[in-house]
Amino acid sequence: MRIHTEEEKYQCGQCDKIFSNRSNLKHHMAIHIDVKPYKCIQCNKVFSHKSSLSDHLWSHAGESSYKCNFYDKSFALEFYLECHIRIHTEMRSYQCSQYNESFIYNNSLISHM
Repeated sequence: MRIHTEEEKYQCGQCDKIFSNRSNLKHHMAIHIDVKPYKCIQCNKVFSHKSSLSDHLWSHAGESSYKCNFYDKSFALEFYLECHIRIHTEMRSYQCSQYNESFIYNNSLISHM
């Protein structure tokens, strides 16, 4: 993994957008090929990206879902509640090895690098 260095650029052949890493380009390409491999187990709606499915799952939050103790917000899955609670507790588990910075989410650390 390259850390805090000049990175290669990855360009989309369909729309010419440029990305700093291959993973982001691959994630982006799903919009051009209309592949939707992520399916909601509650309503069968399909999504191109796992993060879109995750966001959608919050819409299913109801009376029997996982509730935040800090304010009136609930989540369809316990995992999403655990991620959300990090905001309130400021639990920063992901530490940059080069700088004195830490992050709540791993993807924030990856973006930082």
